[in-house]
Amino acid sequence: MKNAESLLTAFSAFFKEKMPVFIKTVNDENSDGLELDDFYDAVIFGEHCRTLPFVAVRLEQAELTEKDRIIENEVYTLELELNFQETSAKSERKKLRYARAVCLFFEEYEFCDLWQRAKITEFKKNSVFVRVEM
Repeated sequence: MKNAESLLTAFSAFFKEKMPVFIKTVNDENSDGLELDDFYDAVIFGEHCRTLPFVAVRLEQAELTEKDRIIENEVYTLELELNFQETSAKSERKKLRYARAVCLFFEEYEFCDLWQRAKITEFKKNSVFVRVEM
């Protein structure tokens, strides 16, 4: 049976370690002077990070699906919130580029044992939200 805390920690560490490659790829694809920064931290369980950009990982829900009840396997849903700071003129382009980097990350590790599905769910002012089912 999976443990929520260990999954959050493992996912956060994996995301923080692997994401710089995809941020660099997106930066290389675009040569207009707008550079994405690597995330300073991936925080969990309501911790706060004062340095932008950072990723906040939260446990959204845990449930047993019909077949998972038999083998006592919980399905966890995480929410990633990618936070960055930017002026309003560049904010939209930056959001889309971070979203592109996240898509590249999940495409590359599509068959990773850490999650089943991931999708971008929402864009807010200076944040991109991603839902991850584990």
